[in-house]
Amino acid sequence: MNISTIPDGAATVVNLAGRLDGEAAVQVADTLERLLREGRRSVVLDMSGVSYLSSPGTQALQQAHQDYTSARGELRVASPSPEAAEALALADLLPKLLIQPGASDTHSASGQPVEHTRDDWRVPTDLAPRGLFEVSSREPGAELACHVHGRPDAGVRGWIESTDYETFEFPEASFGLGIGALGQSRTDAGPRLGEIVAAGGAVTHLPTLGNQVPDFDLGLGGHAPKAVLVSGLICRGGFSLLQRFTSPSEAEPVPLSDLASASLDGIGKETAGIVMVAEAAGLVGAWLRRSPGTILSRMQLDVQGVRDWLGTTPQPMHQGTTVLVAGVVSRRSDDALAPRLRPVAAGSDLFGHFHAVVFTYRPVPQRTVVLRALVTRLFTQQRVRGVLHLLGDDRGAAGSGQSSFRRGLCWAGPITRVTTA
Repeated sequence: MNISTIPDGAATVVNLAGRLDGEAAVQVADTLERLLREGRRSVVLDMSGVSYLSSPGTQALQQAHQDYTSARGELRVASPSPEAAEALALADLLPKLLIQPGASDTHSASGQPVEHTRDDWRVPTDLAPRGLFEVSSREPGAELACHVHGRPDAGVRGWIESTDYETFEFPEASFGLGIGALGQSRTDAGPRLGEIVAAGGAVTHLPTLGNQVPDFDLGLGGHAPKAVLVSGLICRGGFSLLQRFTSPSEAEPVPLSDLASASLDGIGKETAGIVMVAEAAGLVGAWLRRSPGTILSRMQLDVQGVRDWLGTTPQPMHQGTTVLVAGVVSRRSDDALAPRLRPVAAGSDLFGHFHAVVFTYRPVPQRTVVLRALVTRLFTQQRVRGVLHLLGDDRGAAGSGQSSFRRGLCWAGPITRVTTA
């Protein structure tokens, strides 16, 4: 089969000519997946030259249609040949994909109105050094209150006091990160203490027992998931800003420091809470291998001691995945918050604390979406591959640098109040 792609305004036309059999179905699926990864959310398949369409071909188109729909994109078919139209009709795909003659861009192939965002997207005046940014105001005046729990060295101190354990709820209007475990019992949590990320009404935990398979509570049935924390940051409130960003090219991903800086500039404050869903170009960070809740002596900070306690990324990892990131960033933080923050990158004036949940790849929609809905889809339709604390490696050429991303959505709100008790 011959496959060619041609940009056509906001859409991309893919011309298909020849037999769309089992072998060609793989080629078409790969092409459509690549276009999604490149951020091309509107694709038209010109099937006028298709002489044969078998079941693997219709299955590939069905899967691609689902992927584009999930990404708030659009995959349509134009001018199918009689052979292609018959096969698409038998697979019940023709009414879903076919562009009706004379149909306007405001309606889908089925004739139903297309959902458009009502947000006022605009390009900010002060652009980040790398990346293409658009911003949209969410809730004017929305603010976040941040609670600081426990001690900042809980992950490496080597022992945990009974008073360090506290159970927190994470409803949809909150996010958090730190060291802890799912559940409500200190006895149950102690041997499993590891990285925690909470956002969008879901909590993810990387246990330090067994094979370190990530666990999560999606908060289904209307209940707010709970986690026991020994150290962490818990933010409650609303986001005043939503950003969508895209890297200028595959060779120039957007670094975490640029995203953090753009968030602070967008809200016009010195300290912000951030939740992001993005397609990762590479993550740099660490995670606990052993629970500090079961060790009664301080960890040995030699090379072997660090390796026993911590897993690290010797170079950026998890390329080509989708991530859920939650964290706090500041240029001038509150005294209670400052001990929890570390330099985001070498030479940067930003200090932050970020944790990430890593999923198998799913394109991030570029239209406005509800955070809860997007998080739910990630957990129910993708596999959780890991959880880690994002760090900046400042060792120059010998280091791993910082985490970077291809494209995504980033919610931000000003932190106006910090509490410790």
